[in-house]
Amino acid sequence: MKIFLINLSILHLALLTCAHAGEGQNWAQWRGPQATGSASVDVDPPITWSEQQHLKWKTPIVDEGFAWLGSSCDTRALMAIRLKGAKGDISESDHIVWSRKKRTPYVPSPLLYKETLYYLAHYQPILSRAIAKTGEDLPGPLRLNGLRSLYASPVAAANRIYLTDLAGTTLVISHSKDMPKVLATNHLEDSFSASPVIVGKQLFLRGKNLYCLSRQQP
Repeated sequence: MKIFLINLSILHLALLTCAHAGEGQNWAQWRGPQATGSASVDVDPPITWSEQQHLKWKTPIVDEGFAWLGSSCDTRALMAIRLKGAKGDISESDHIVWSRKKRTPYVPSPLLYKETLYYLAHYQPILSRAIAKTGEDLPGPLRLNGLRSLYASPVAAANRIYLTDLAGTTLVISHSKDMPKVLATNHLEDSFSASPVIVGKQLFLRGKNLYCLSRQQP
C-alpha cells in the first residue's frame, strides 16, 4: 500500500480551523449565521464532487506533529505518521512510526484522548487502545457489551469515553490505561450514525431527531 502526503500544512490548518469553529461560543452558528439552515450570501459550495473532483481533504487525526490514519475497507491498516519533512511516497520511510493490520477502523474514526488512541474494529463493538505516539498496546481489546454496529465515532470528555451505536444505545466507559470500567448504558428510541458532539456540559446526538443532553440543574 502506497502512502502519499501532500500539503499537510494546509490540511493541519484546515483541521485547526474546523476545531475552533466547533467551540461552544460558535455553536449557535451550526445552522448558519442566523441558525436557520441558510448560509450567508457570499458562499459558493460545489454542486458535484467525487474522490477525484472538489475533494480538498479527508479527516485523519492530527496532533503535535503526528497524523493517525485508519482504514478497513479494501486494505486494513492503522498507522501513525510523523509529519515533519514528510512528502511524496513515504510507504517505506521512517515517517511511519507504527502500524497495525488487525482490528482497524472502517466507518468510525479513531479517538485521540490524553495520549491514548482508541479505535474500533471495522464497525463492530470491539475497542482497541494504544499509546498514540509509540503504538504500545494497552490491555484489551474490549468487547463492548450492549452495543451493536457503530458508525458514529467515539468522543471523550471528563475522563469518559462515549460510544454510540446504530440501535440508539450509548455506552459510557472510563478513560484509563488499565481496563476501563462501564459507567453507564443509555438508550433512546432512535438510530445514530452521526458522531456525538460535546459542547461544554451538553452532549448532542443526531438521529431522526436532534437531542441535547444536559445535567439537570439542582
